Amino acid sequence: MGRSSKNVSCRECRSNKKGCSREVDGCTGCRVRGIPCIYPVKTRNLHIQDNAASLISDKVSNEELGSDSEMQFHLQGSSAVSGPFIQTSAFFEPASLPSPPLCKTVSLPLIRIMQVLDSPLIVEHDEWMLEDPDLMPTYDDFRCVHAFITFNPRAAALMSAMDIQAFITTFFLQPAPLR
Repeated sequence: MGRSSKNVSCRECRSNKKGCSREVDGCTGCRVRGIPCIYPVKTRNLHIQDNAASLISDKVSNEELGSDSEMQFHLQGSSAVSGPFIQTSAFFEPASLPSPPLCKTVSLPLIRIMQVLDSPLIVEHDEWMLEDPDLMPTYDDFRCVHAFITFNPRAAALMSAMDIQAFITTFFLQPAPLR
């Protein structure tokens, strides 16, 4: 078996003579450098034929889709679909299900709605972190603070330094160091 003469590495990895991870969405080397990963046309066609989505995509011209880049869903250079037959190996097999016709135009609001539906519901937020159970206030803590404020003779000096009424009403919402 001789070595394949097909170029499967991206342009940058071939020019630097580095190993290419050959990922469809961009190789690791190009992602680390922050540059676009460009594969040769033959390699791009090989990746597209391997992609299952290309088996159901139709070749649609740019004029039919419009000039908006978000509305162009067809894959460039897709030659995997040829009529009712799909090439999965050296033989042609009939498609098990007819592929549904792709919409020629997709409205921009529909695209945005689909993006919102695909996004996670809960976004990571710093204020939503769980507190350590040992630091969470209890009713006994509240009673201790309330007794200190009401019965301690030094509480008058404390009341002039801070708003005790607001502290008591929001006691359970206060962070642990302030309690």
